[in-house]
Amino acid sequence: MPSDLVKVFRDELWVVLTAALPVAELRAAIPLAHSLGMSAAKAFWLSVVGNILPIPFVLAALWHYDRQLRQLPILGKILDWSMRRAMKQQRNVERYGAVALALFVAIPLPSTGAWTGAIAAFLFGIGSRYALPAIAAGVLLAGLIVTILTQGISAILP
Repeated sequence: MPSDLVKVFRDELWVVLTAALPVAELRAAIPLAHSLGMSAAKAFWLSVVGNILPIPFVLAALWHYDRQLRQLPILGKILDWSMRRAMKQQRNVERYGAVALALFVAIPLPSTGAWTGAIAAFLFGIGSRYALPAIAAGVLLAGLIVTILTQGISAILP
Protein backbone atom coordinates (compact mmCIF):
# COMPACT_ATOMS: atom_id res chain seq x y z
CA MET A 1 0.00 0.00 0.00
CA PRO A 2 2.76 2.58 0.71
CA SER A 3 4.00 2.24 -2.88
CA ASP A 4 0.50 3.11 -4.15
CA LEU A 5 0.47 6.21 -1.95
CA VAL A 6 3.89 7.25 -3.27
CA LYS A 7 2.63 6.80 -6.86
CA VAL A 8 -0.43 8.98 -6.19
CA PHE A 9 1.64 11.80 -4.70
CA ARG A 10 4.25 11.44 -7.44
CA ASP A 11 1.58 11.83 -10.11
CA GLU A 12 0.10 14.84 -8.34
CA LEU A 13 3.53 16.42 -8.01
CA TRP A 14 4.20 15.91 -11.74
CA VAL A 15 0.94 17.68 -12.59
CA VAL A 16 1.68 20.62 -10.25
CA LEU A 17 5.25 20.96 -11.54
CA THR A 18 4.14 20.74 -15.18
CA ALA A 19 1.57 23.49 -14.57
CA ALA A 20 4.28 25.65 -12.98
CA LEU A 21 6.53 25.48 -16.06
CA PRO A 22 6.56 28.62 -18.23
CA VAL A 23 5.61 27.09 -21.56
CA ALA A 24 3.65 24.01 -20.50
CA GLU A 25 1.33 25.55 -17.91
CA LEU A 26 -2.28 24.33 -17.88
CA ARG A 27 -2.22 23.35 -21.53
CA ALA A 28 0.05 20.43 -20.69
CA ALA A 29 -0.78 19.75 -17.03
CA ILE A 30 -4.50 19.02 -17.45
CA PRO A 31 -4.03 16.53 -20.31
CA LEU A 32 -1.18 14.96 -18.32
CA ALA A 33 -3.45 14.55 -15.29
CA HIS A 34 -6.15 13.08 -17.51
CA SER A 35 -3.67 10.58 -18.96
CA LEU A 36 -2.68 9.61 -15.41
CA GLY A 37 -6.32 8.76 -14.66
CA MET A 38 -7.15 11.72 -12.42
CA SER A 39 -10.67 13.07 -12.18
CA ALA A 40 -11.49 16.29 -14.01
CA ALA A 41 -11.82 18.20 -10.73
CA LYS A 42 -8.51 16.94 -9.35
CA ALA A 43 -6.72 17.68 -12.64
CA PHE A 44 -8.24 21.17 -12.72
CA TRP A 45 -7.32 22.15 -9.16
CA LEU A 46 -3.83 20.69 -9.16
CA SER A 47 -3.10 22.45 -12.46
CA VAL A 48 -4.56 25.78 -11.34
CA VAL A 49 -2.58 25.73 -8.09
CA GLY A 50 0.60 24.74 -9.91
CA ASN A 51 0.12 27.43 -12.53
CA ILE A 52 -0.54 30.24 -10.05
CA LEU A 53 2.13 29.19 -7.54
CA PRO A 54 5.19 30.78 -9.23
CA ILE A 55 3.45 33.98 -10.38
CA PRO A 56 3.87 36.09 -7.20
CA PHE A 57 7.60 35.29 -7.32
CA VAL A 58 7.82 36.10 -11.04
CA LEU A 59 6.08 39.45 -10.53
CA ALA A 60 8.28 40.29 -7.54
CA ALA A 61 11.44 39.35 -9.41
CA LEU A 62 10.51 41.42 -12.46
CA TRP A 63 9.83 44.52 -10.38
CA HIS A 64 12.82 43.99 -8.12
CA TYR A 65 15.37 43.31 -10.86
CA ASP A 66 14.05 45.81 -13.40
CA ARG A 67 17.12 48.05 -13.27
CA GLN A 68 19.56 45.13 -13.47
CA LEU A 69 17.68 43.53 -16.37
CA ARG A 70 17.81 46.79 -18.32
CA GLN A 71 21.60 46.90 -17.97
CA LEU A 72 22.04 43.63 -19.85
CA PRO A 73 22.91 44.54 -23.46
CA ILE A 74 20.37 42.57 -25.47
CA LEU A 75 17.69 42.13 -22.81
CA GLY A 76 17.82 45.83 -21.95
CA LYS A 77 17.15 46.77 -25.57
CA ILE A 78 14.27 44.30 -25.74
CA LEU A 79 12.76 45.65 -22.52
CA ASP A 80 13.12 49.25 -23.66
CA TRP A 81 11.52 48.41 -27.02
CA SER A 82 8.71 46.54 -25.27
CA MET A 83 8.14 49.44 -22.88
CA ARG A 84 7.91 51.92 -25.75
CA ARG A 85 5.35 49.71 -27.48
CA ALA A 86 3.45 49.24 -24.22
CA MET A 87 3.30 52.99 -23.63
CA LYS A 88 1.55 53.40 -26.98
CA GLN A 89 -1.21 51.20 -25.54
CA GLN A 90 -1.28 53.01 -22.20
CA ARG A 91 -4.76 54.43 -22.76
CA ASN A 92 -6.21 50.98 -23.41
CA VAL A 93 -4.32 49.56 -20.44
CA GLU A 94 -5.73 52.25 -18.17
CA ARG A 95 -9.22 51.57 -19.50
CA TYR A 96 -9.18 47.75 -19.53
CA GLY A 97 -6.05 46.88 -17.46
CA ALA A 98 -6.74 43.93 -15.21
CA VAL A 99 -9.75 42.69 -17.21
CA ALA A 100 -7.72 42.58 -20.42
CA LEU A 101 -4.90 40.84 -18.57
CA ALA A 102 -7.30 38.18 -17.23
CA LEU A 103 -8.73 37.57 -20.70
CA PHE A 104 -5.24 37.37 -22.20
CA VAL A 105 -4.18 34.77 -19.64
CA ALA A 106 -7.45 32.85 -20.12
CA ILE A 107 -6.78 32.13 -23.80
CA PRO A 108 -5.13 28.69 -23.75
CA LEU A 109 -2.84 29.22 -26.73
CA PRO A 110 0.95 29.24 -27.04
CA SER A 111 2.50 32.51 -25.81
CA THR A 112 -0.42 33.26 -23.50
CA GLY A 113 -0.79 32.16 -19.92
CA ALA A 114 0.21 33.11 -16.42
CA TRP A 115 3.93 33.59 -17.08
CA THR A 116 3.35 35.75 -20.15
CA GLY A 117 0.61 37.58 -18.26
CA ALA A 118 3.10 38.41 -15.48
CA ILE A 119 5.54 39.78 -18.04
CA ALA A 120 2.75 41.77 -19.72
CA ALA A 121 1.66 43.18 -16.36
CA PHE A 122 5.24 44.29 -15.72
CA LEU A 123 5.60 45.86 -19.17
CA PHE A 124 2.27 47.69 -18.92
CA GLY A 125 2.95 48.82 -15.37
CA ILE A 126 0.05 46.92 -13.81
CA GLY A 127 1.03 46.54 -10.17
CA SER A 128 1.05 43.17 -8.43
CA ARG A 129 -1.97 44.23 -6.37
CA TYR A 130 -4.10 44.16 -9.53
CA ALA A 131 -2.06 41.80 -11.69
CA LEU A 132 -2.09 38.79 -9.38
CA PRO A 133 -5.90 38.55 -9.03
CA ALA A 134 -6.32 39.18 -12.76
CA ILE A 135 -3.81 36.46 -13.63
CA ALA A 136 -5.45 34.07 -11.16
CA ALA A 137 -8.87 34.73 -12.74
CA GLY A 138 -7.39 34.11 -16.17
CA VAL A 139 -5.81 30.86 -14.98
CA LEU A 140 -9.17 29.70 -13.62
CA LEU A 141 -10.86 30.44 -16.96
CA ALA A 142 -8.05 28.80 -18.92
CA GLY A 143 -8.26 25.76 -16.66
CA LEU A 144 -11.97 25.49 -17.34
CA ILE A 145 -11.44 25.78 -21.09
CA VAL A 146 -8.63 23.22 -21.17
CA THR A 147 -10.60 20.83 -18.95
CA ILE A 148 -13.58 21.03 -21.29
CA LEU A 149 -11.37 20.54 -24.34
CA THR A 150 -9.51 17.65 -22.73
CA GLN A 151 -12.30 15.76 -21.02
CA GLY A 152 -15.42 17.03 -22.70
CA ILE A 153 -18.33 19.06 -21.45
CA SER A 154 -19.59 16.08 -19.41
CA ALA A 155 -16.58 16.50 -17.11
CA ILE A 156 -18.02 19.67 -15.58
CA LEU A 157 -21.73 18.88 -15.69
CA PRO A 158 -23.32 16.77 -12.93
